[in-house]
Amino acid sequence: MTEYQQFKFINLKTNKIKVNTCNPNRLSYDYETNNLPYYFNPVFFNKEVFAKYKINNEKKYEIDLNYIRKKNEWLLRYYTTNDEEQIFVQLRDLSFIPSEEQIYWKSFNELPSSKMSQDSIKNFILGKWTEPDDLTKLKINLKTFPKCTIGSDELSVWTEPPIKNQHTLNNLNYVKLNATTEWESEIQTLYLNIIDGFNTKTINRIAKKRGCYNKEHKSLKQLENCLNTLKEIPSNEVKQIMDPLFELNNYRSKVISHTTGETYPDKNLQINFKRLISNLKISISFLSSIIEHGFFNFKEAD
Repeated sequence: MTEYQQFKFINLKTNKIKVNTCNPNRLSYDYETNNLPYYFNPVFFNKEVFAKYKINNEKKYEIDLNYIRKKNEWLLRYYTTNDEEQIFVQLRDLSFIPSEEQIYWKSFNELPSSKMSQDSIKNFILGKWTEPDDLTKLKINLKTFPKCTIGSDELSVWTEPPIKNQHTLNNLNYVKLNATTEWESEIQTLYLNIIDGFNTKTINRIAKKRGCYNKEHKSLKQLENCLNTLKEIPSNEVKQIMDPLFELNNYRSKVISHTTGETYPDKNLQINFKRLISNLKISISFLSSIIEHGFFNFKEAD
């Protein structure tokens, strides 16, 4: 039997601080007239509540942009504040997780110190769909990445790698705690999915077709060679495609390896990662468009 915990929040009915159980039978629904608090009262938590779920070695948990899930057991929806220092959930939704999890969440429960983001208000209060963020768009662009053709061969410049651990594309998330271990884990996930997804054989074939093949170059540099031969693509667009890929590769091979003396980015790791995601979204989108327009298609095989 679930033992429901009590949480503090600002009661939307009275605009006063209240402590109340998350037991759904002790909450008020839209159509009811009583003194019970609404089931959708937002309950705020310090973002450090993520620590248990983000940094775990047993691969029990999956964190999406809008929910935390313990596989085959429970799921809890969450929303972020403007400054991303807090998250909040509906009071009733806390009843969906086991008692021991409620106790854990209660230890991070605090009154709101940040404003709800506009997207959260639309989604949480108004129940409206919101524009996908950059990370969601990046995942969509990767999962729908186009192919090119050489002769009768349909080839992939990039293919989603078959990853079977916690670093799958679905588990890719923003850095939430500004911890170096978390940043390294998300950079590793990005690297394994994006950089390792580039098909060296296909890129080499394209480079040979375009007369820019260099046997000393690896896949990223070879891809840059190919893009630089396209007179229709401005050099600044080539930079927008390649610079984020080189940056990600550098973080993985030099910073995380701890063997080259490279240091962590100077700025806040959350901000750094969010910027990188935004730039990678543009990079993959531009590259997809180039392939879709047939710039890497050739009528004759090698």
